[in-house]
Amino acid sequence: MLARSTAAGEHKAVQACDCEGSIARAREVRSSLDEGLRFRLESIAGEREIRLRLFGVHWANAVLGAIAAALVLEVPLDVIEQALAGVYAHNGRLEPVVLPNGGIVIRDEYSGSRISFEAAMEFLKTVEG
Repeated sequence: MLARSTAAGEHKAVQACDCEGSIARAREVRSSLDEGLRFRLESIAGEREIRLRLFGVHWANAVLGAIAAALVLEVPLDVIEQALAGVYAHNGRLEPVVLPNGGIVIRDEYSGSRISFEAAMEFLKTVEG
């Protein structure tokens, strides 16, 4: 939930969730090793297919919050989409690394929390091979 101050000093609540009346909603959220995170954005500014170089569907909520904040600040959807195209995870956060023999290692040593481990395991379920 975000809040935006109005000219009168009031605050307007802004939702970024999968609920009616939200400023931004993510539909058809999916993630794969080949394509990264993808979802269909439904927002007050229109609809778009969002593609990021992040791996795992757990990133979708953070991305959706950033999109909602930008929309509240009246950033055009084209600019938001372009900025998101350059987003990637920090080293060691579900980071695929291609080995010289063509094999792939998924680095995820940055955070040792249970939530991070569960997100990594969910992502690995989507990886073929």
